[in-house]
Amino acid sequence: MPNEILTSRLQNLLRSPALRKVNFELQDGGLVVTHVRFTLVDSALSARKITCDVAKVTADSGKQIVAQYIANQGLADQIKGDGVQSAVPNMFLFPNDRYGEAPAGTLQLANTNELWIMVHEATHAIFDVMASSKKPANILAISNEMAACLAASLWYVHTGMSWQADAIIRGDAQAESMDLAWKIRDRAQTNRTTLVPRSETQALRMAVMDNWNLGGGRETITDRMDGV
Repeated sequence: MPNEILTSRLQNLLRSPALRKVNFELQDGGLVVTHVRFTLVDSALSARKITCDVAKVTADSGKQIVAQYIANQGLADQIKGDGVQSAVPNMFLFPNDRYGEAPAGTLQLANTNELWIMVHEATHAIFDVMASSKKPANILAISNEMAACLAASLWYVHTGMSWQADAIIRGDAQAESMDLAWKIRDRAQTNRTTLVPRSETQALRMAVMDNWNLGGGRETITDRMDGV
């Protein structure tokens, strides 16, 4: 059974006013992210075509669980091979059902960094929902991660929320996407899809290549999306 707590939290996030202002197209890779496409992920969650669950691991796996969207059977098999028994395609997998909540003992309303990751993973799900088993999509992994980082950061700059001071490492993909999001915030408006030129995404591209090990001949690696 899907985890209803996580499903509800993610759907509330997908329906948030800030996410309605995330509308852009990356010239580098051509990927389009819009609030309308996030509603498709929301609908897929309601229809149980996409589910949320807490990772169930074997006792001796030693696997550190990270939040992620599992787009295909190959990725699910890979994750299962690492000892995560609950991995199946079309699933958001989380370390626990408190993911996205405010850390205990703080005055924060939510865990901003974890919500950022939830939006990031939901962006990957957009491309899966837009594909189908009859017409799968093979998306460049670099473009996939660039789009997901920028979508999450654009969501954040429209929330008015404060970020944990030590949560961002300067020079990594999260930081570079945040800088870009602040730069294009006023251009990326509701109901307008903003073209983000390649000239503005070079620093983000380099950070993604470093963070996801997509350099040194690995630039052509693709992520398979075969629909929900």
